[in-house]
Amino acid sequence: MSAIQILEVLLGLVVLYIFLSIIITAFNEFFAWITRKKIRYLNEGIKAIVQDRIIPFYNHPLIKTLDPDASTRNTLSITDIPDTIFADTAISLATEDKIDSNEILSALKEKSDSFSKQILIHFKQAGGDLQNARQNIIHWYNESWRTYSIRYKQWTMLISFITALIIAFCLNLDSIMFIRFLWTNEAMNNLQKTCSEAVAGDSGLWNQDDTALTKYFRTVETAAFEIRQRFFPFGWKGPCYLNGEDLNQQKTAFFLQDLRCLPVFCAQWALKILGIAFTALAVSLGAEYWFKVLEKYLRIKT
Repeated sequence: MSAIQILEVLLGLVVLYIFLSIIITAFNEFFAWITRKKIRYLNEGIKAIVQDRIIPFYNHPLIKTLDPDASTRNTLSITDIPDTIFADTAISLATEDKIDSNEILSALKEKSDSFSKQILIHFKQAGGDLQNARQNIIHWYNESWRTYSIRYKQWTMLISFITALIIAFCLNLDSIMFIRFLWTNEAMNNLQKTCSEAVAGDSGLWNQDDTALTKYFRTVETAAFEIRQRFFPFGWKGPCYLNGEDLNQQKTAFFLQDLRCLPVFCAQWALKILGIAFTALAVSLGAEYWFKVLEKYLRIKT
């Protein structure tokens, strides 16, 4: 096959992965909402940062605008706190809404809790400037939250892989099988075209009175057309046996018959499991990744 034909096969796989990734992403969002996993990670992160000032943090007016009942539950029910709101809340709690730099530093030095001491460090690094200290606190919050964000992303990828693996196995979404299907479909298209040209009356390839050869090419052309007309191969079908044939013919028949056939031999099962696992791994990368791949493909194509 030419490079263009190979790219066409890869395009078919990318489109399939995008479609499955969108489904998996929607399921993940629903599952995360049911399990409240992202909310749990946010609460863990905020408690680790604020520590013993967590109750005043929940009671702060800026936090109540995001979650009015946080102080009643002593926990957050939202999935995100903007870094600017966190910084303003942290400064307000630690400085008791003071504005003058000297008063802020004096107030922070009098406090003994670890949260206020951390805010004091950021003020000193900013040279006592309130705006610079605010930027430092925003950076501190984002860096502290990064650990929990990575944990959440790892959990999401694990759930995506497990979900994709279950779906791929149940629907027989085998990447190796799809490559064979797309590759064979293109090859059958070329074969049908060649046979059609060969049996044309003005082809001049051989004596048109050779009925046996003409019939042979007609048969090949019909077979190629029937193979190309097979619907997209997903789902399972029972084992495909050829009665009365030897072992080698059975193995060959597996690749020539319906791609959905249940594997018969260990090597076929190994190939099937590998293809399904690859599909699950590819889909777990997410739709965004495959959209970028598709964008690069279109750049190459144009």
